[in-house]
Amino acid sequence: MVGFGADCKLVSIGLNVPFLCRPPPLPPPGLGIGNICVLENMIQATAVLITKEASYPQEVLDSLPEFEEILVYPNCPDLLHRFHKASEARNELIYVQDDDCIIRDIPALLARFDGRITNYVKRSHLEWYDGTGITLLGWGAFFRKESINFERYTSRYGFDLDLLREADRIFTFLNQPCNTVVGEIVDLATWNDGSRMSNAADHYQRLERTLQKCLLLSSDIYQPAPIKALIALCTYFRNNQQYEEAYKLSLIPPVPSPNPTPDDPNSLWRLLEEHGLAAYYLGRFDEAREYFLRIMDSDPPAGDRARTLQNIGFCDAKLVG
Repeated sequence: MVGFGADCKLVSIGLNVPFLCRPPPLPPPGLGIGNICVLENMIQATAVLITKEASYPQEVLDSLPEFEEILVYPNCPDLLHRFHKASEARNELIYVQDDDCIIRDIPALLARFDGRITNYVKRSHLEWYDGTGITLLGWGAFFRKESINFERYTSRYGFDLDLLREADRIFTFLNQPCNTVVGEIVDLATWNDGSRMSNAADHYQRLERTLQKCLLLSSDIYQPAPIKALIALCTYFRNNQQYEEAYKLSLIPPVPSPNPTPDDPNSLWRLLEEHGLAAYYLGRFDEAREYFLRIMDSDPPAGDRARTLQNIGFCDAKLVG
């Protein structure tokens, strides 16, 4: 409901979408499939296998094709050490997967490798992560060793607990775009172990916070980011009265949704609205009014149009007063 009088607040649609993010598309790095060597069924790559257990599950080891090198890291303390171990590999091409699943047809995944991170996901997860800029490595992934670099993250946040826990997702964020395909993954009984990261009570809270931090990395240099992620995070910051953060994020060039429609919750005019709202609460009423007028030029749906007219009125009242 719209409020009136001295204590009125501007109105914005509420969004309930994951706080996911993607940096801008980049050209694929130089290493392509032509640089991969498969000799007599041996993959010229290093498989890096970590487990928190004292030994790696034999069932998973037996399921692997032959790699030129396999590095096993038992008693691994966190996900970041996956990349520490990978940096020790003697091959440029790295393969990783988790210890609680069997990956069918790893050579087929290798055949899709084009220099980008190339990874399998389950079909159920493809849509959830599509267009977000992050993906998963635990269901099988190939990547180049030279892509291991967390400096953009650590220069701002250091080696914090989120990096130790969410290193896989942060790594894919820093190396977008990825080449993600649906694969056949067989979960082992240990997948549902209560000690698994995905089963932790605070899993989604930590994931949300990590992705917020990743998107803020884009705001430091105004890298384009998916409009879905920008709108969601601007809304989050605004609802928490962090208006400077919302204002800064709303200026990042958006990567638009494919085939958007005016009533799409990720339409460009909704990002204009978030900027106008942030500007208003920062006392920049002229700027807020300008952005609300731009929304009117975007032909928003009728209900949103009425709300925007009210918000323009709030700006006019502040400017007159």
